[in-house]
Amino acid sequence: MTSEITYANTETTEDRQKHYTNALRSVDLINTLLASSDPLDEDQLDTLDRNIRHLQTMKSLFDWFNDFDLTTVDAAITSGNATYQAAVE
Repeated sequence: MTSEITYANTETTEDRQKHYTNALRSVDLINTLLASSDPLDEDQLDTLDRNIRHLQTMKSLFDWFNDFDLTTVDAAITSGNATYQAAVE
């Protein structure tokens, strides 16, 4: 049997803001890694991948993200994925 995580729309505005703030921390970390002039090492690539997946998961689990501007989140996912895929190929 498959277990599915669902979230009711019972979270407060403060809860939503905390989740969004945490997502933006992942964006900042991804952007910091991508700004490096040196190739990313294995640990950095793992961190990059983890944070990309965190953002993707957050977007898929919470419909309330529509209340926020996700431009930077989407850009971090796109650029992070491109860099990660190029590094592991």
